[in-house]
Amino acid sequence: MSMKLWSQSRAALTATLAAGVLAGCISVRPATVVAPVAATTSKEDAARKLALVQIERARAEGRFVAGEQQCYMRFFTNMCLDKVREEHRIALANVRAIEIEAQHFQRQTKVEERDAALVVSQQQFDEQQARLRANPPPAAKQEPAAAPARPPARRDRPAEQAAREQRQQAQEQAGAASREANIKAFEARRAASVERLQEVERKKAETARAQAAKAAAEQAAPAQ
Repeated sequence: MSMKLWSQSRAALTATLAAGVLAGCISVRPATVVAPVAATTSKEDAARKLALVQIERARAEGRFVAGEQQCYMRFFTNMCLDKVREEHRIALANVRAIEIEAQHFQRQTKVEERDAALVVSQQQFDEQQARLRANPPPAAKQEPAAAPARPPARRDRPAEQAAREQRQQAQEQAGAASREANIKAFEARRAASVERLQEVERKKAETARAQAAKAAAEQAAPAQ
């Protein structure tokens, strides 16, 4: 066989092997970009997604191991391995994206349920304090100390009337002081409750921003 014919036969054989290898690699599931994640709508939906994440992650690992084994039996092993590894990376990125979204929904739901409970508690407290202001409890009667026994004397009616007025005035002042103290205590508790609500909203906003930044960073990491 001449040198020219031998070279042509070798080139044809190489082309045939390359076509076979490429066809073998393409037979493995082709790689795709990271797919958008459907929004979670309920706690049950989040739990279902997280259960499926575990299953799909295990399947991706199984496909990766099987793909590597097939590549080692092929002619262009490195090319095949690169493709299998890229497909594995994309599969894990898709699974991770679903997991992040479902976990974020669960955390957000817990925060909203806690905030709702706090609002109900605050409303009940406000209603109780409103009833207290509308119908304040009667002031405790302060009985004067018993005077020591003394011999009967002529009754001084003007003095008795003045003493009764003084006692009545003292009772009214005591009742007013008690009501004022109750109102001040109510306003202090109300201010503390408002401050707690504002702190909860601030922490909620910070948590949402941190989770959104983390999710964006994790979504961008596979592309890099």
